[in-house]
Amino acid sequence: MIVDSDKIQFAENKYFSWLKKYRFDIIWMFITLAIILLINIAYMYSRDKTLSTVEKNDFKVFSKLMYVALLNTRKFIKIADALTIRPYHTKNKSRQALFQIAMITPKKCVENGKSPRNKPFLCKLFPNPDAIEDILKKTNTTIKIKQSGQIITRVEYSTKELGLYDPRYNAYLIQKRKNTHKWIIAKKRYYYGDSAWQHFYFFITKRYIQTTSFNSKWRHTKYSIYVILLASFFLWLFFKSRERQNSKKYRELISEANNIKAKIINEENAYNTLKDKIYILEEDIRLEELKLTSGSMDRSQSKLALEGIRKKTVRQTQLHGASIKLKDEIISLEMRSEMLEELMDKNRVKLNIDKRDAEYRKMTLESKAVKQLWRHEPTWSRRKQIETTVSLIENNLPFTLTQAFIAFERHIENEVERLFEGQELEEVLDKTLIKKINIISKEKKVSQNEQNLYHEIRKARNKWVHGAIYPSKELLEKLLSVLEKTDMSPPL
Repeated sequence: MIVDSDKIQFAENKYFSWLKKYRFDIIWMFITLAIILLINIAYMYSRDKTLSTVEKNDFKVFSKLMYVALLNTRKFIKIADALTIRPYHTKNKSRQALFQIAMITPKKCVENGKSPRNKPFLCKLFPNPDAIEDILKKTNTTIKIKQSGQIITRVEYSTKELGLYDPRYNAYLIQKRKNTHKWIIAKKRYYYGDSAWQHFYFFITKRYIQTTSFNSKWRHTKYSIYVILLASFFLWLFFKSRERQNSKKYRELISEANNIKAKIINEENAYNTLKDKIYILEEDIRLEELKLTSGSMDRSQSKLALEGIRKKTVRQTQLHGASIKLKDEIISLEMRSEMLEELMDKNRVKLNIDKRDAEYRKMTLESKAVKQLWRHEPTWSRRKQIETTVSLIENNLPFTLTQAFIAFERHIENEVERLFEGQELEEVLDKTLIKKINIISKEKKVSQNEQNLYHEIRKARNKWVHGAIYPSKELLEKLLSVLEKTDMSPPL
């Protein structure tokens, strides 16, 4: 049988994605169940402790009755049945003893709750006073009688101590009337001694897990469970609604931030275009002024040139004013974008775990990308990719552009050095970049397309250096392609 590993991987990913999607709900459910379990344990333990205290108090009542009322066995069993028996409805209408107690005399042993359901066993364990005294002697316990009273000082004995260990019951209550052979004995169902830790340990290991039925647990705490479930459900609804509101608000912030980024991109492109036009006008005005000062124009030509300079100057002023206004709008949008980023940071912590983790992973990747800009080994295309990751506008990559233009100019100088190999090198290196490109084109007999590309790059380099004007995306790709073919790595 061939197992498709891709299908198994897909199933595992689907399973884990389901777990991640409903992680909050699953954790909430388990917390609710844990609270219900703790409440149930606390209630059942408190109930057991209360019943144990009631048993001790009931035993004290019977011991006093035995002393004060001088009870005989007939009166004792009548009172014991009346106080400790409750109806237990079955087919044979048997009755259950809530507290099993017996009076033992030399002649007989009587025990309450004689019924098919509640089979007496105290009289079997202690059929006569001698049996009681024999068992007590095994405990190495001296029976001390109070000087002012008629009952022995010690009352409570553990089942282990008596050699009568029963996992369901932990102790017996035993008392004797002075100067008689009358004893009363009761089984203390749950706890022995005064150690709270031992009591709780016995409850967990014996009572709660082994002997307390599920119906009993449910019957005694069902209303508490109802309240907890309702409270948990409404709290879950509250948190889920808050989560949806936070997610909705965060999506609205992202949408507004994206809209503002789109406006910034459009206005940045328009601002770059305006700077390009202003730069061209400045160059035209500079060339016209050079022609005027050279004296090569007659009077009519000079007049036309001056008029052209004036118009271009007016146009330049208009474009400059428009660029300032556009720059102010961009700054305002950037401030709004920063404010939205701060709001997004505050709301990010309110998102559910999965969305928050995704946002933090994105921020971590961007942070790592910024740090990689200072590494030396990335290629030009990799450097462009890194800066594009954190740039608002894909083509606005000042870090890469500055290094690329520096490397391009250095590449041209290296080519000149290789061509001349020291001959008239200083004279050639003193020439402008345009002349160096022409010399290389002539000496290396490069194609006209390659020469034109070099001049395009040169012009873009001048605009970037003098006017901070970004080149087109196509030209940037061509520049990086040229540098990839050379031995020029990023200088930083």
